[in-house]
Amino acid sequence: DHGRKLATQKADVILTSSGMMDGGPVLSYMNKLKDDKKSAVILTGYQVPDSNARLLFDKGMLDFYGVHEKISCEVVYFDFSAHAGHSELIDFARKCGPEKVVLMHSDNRETLVEPLKEFTDVITPLTGETVEL
Repeated sequence: DHGRKLATQKADVILTSSGMMDGGPVLSYMNKLKDDKKSAVILTGYQVPDSNARLLFDKGMLDFYGVHEKISCEVVYFDFSAHAGHSELIDFARKCGPEKVVLMHSDNRETLVEPLKEFTDVITPLTGETVEL
């Protein structure tokens, strides 16, 4: 808490989680800086529809735990995503030559299953499911 207070009083740049702005320290910082027209928010990478970051980017508002508030800060977007695309993921997996691939985190992992099955076993666990390898 002391670090957050100090950051909003003295910082020129604050780097924080969560990238989708749905929880975590970012909401505390944004609550303090929301009316500061001299501040800016830089969003990077893909912003999921229905996320707070997408709401900010599209409408200049944030949802603070059920309360929508206008944000006066400048909002800027840079595409710094380090995520690989579909073909890059398949090529990477093929080059690694794994016995098995476990798909844990993907917006649409089903589209990866068939191409991966051409050269390896594919496991797609449900959230909370334990996988034994």
